[in-house]
Amino acid sequence: MPTTNTYGYVYIMFNYNGNTVYGQNIQLQQSSTYQYVEVPFNIYTLVDTVIIIIQPSDWQDNLPSVAGTTMIIDEIQFKSSPLNTNINQFIKNNDNNVSIYPNPSNGEFYLKTNSDIKTIEIYNTTGELVYSKTNSSNKNNKINKLDLSYLKKGIYYIKLSDNFKTYNQKIIIQ
Repeated sequence: MPTTNTYGYVYIMFNYNGNTVYGQNIQLQQSSTYQYVEVPFNIYTLVDTVIIIIQPSDWQDNLPSVAGTTMIIDEIQFKSSPLNTNINQFIKNNDNNVSIYPNPSNGEFYLKTNSDIKTIEIYNTTGELVYSKTNSSNKNNKINKLDLSYLKKGIYYIKLSDNFKTYNQKIIIQ
């Protein structure tokens, strides 16, 4: 905590491809004793970089009374709680009986299977079900068109199920 007549700040920024997708900051009050500070955040998008900026005083404050401000940091932790998304199940199966093409696409995909697909489910990267169709009529070797062009560009996971097994694959809408 700042020990002089000023405020300190903690900024945390989450970036993806060089753009900030989420940011949070907290102002630290003057204190002469240890204080626990927590910066809570929830992120439901892809992140590739985390930037933490810790300032012991207001950078615009150049008064002599602020000179010598001291901030002691003894620990920084990132705690995460996994979302209940079941995304880990979406590992591409090596099943030659299923073909999804083109991938990536503009949102229009073709599904070719050798079995009668009973359910088609599409999940976003946070595990939210964004499309579901049951009792799909797909007799042997029939090709079904799947129009997802109304969804935002990004990564999705498709789950196809018949009576005996499930096929999972990552698909990309660009």
